[in-house]
Amino acid sequence: MVVAAGIGLIVIACAAFVGAFVMHLVGRPLGWSVLAVVSGMSALGLAGLTFIAGLADRYTKRLQHKESS
Repeated sequence: MVVAAGIGLIVIACAAFVGAFVMHLVGRPLGWSVLAVVSGMSALGLAGLTFIAGLADRYTKRLQHKESS
């Protein structure tokens, strides 16, 4: 579940970056491109946090399994 959320966030970030590039090529005002880049960076940051949370959850479950054995 956590991996799917991380992959989804990475896809959203890639779409935001492509959108920023297309807006730049089309000649939209600079603010729209900056907004798309910022949203892409936010999505990448959330994907990183999701990845770290998944690793922490896996490590916690491993430690709990060792303690119960």
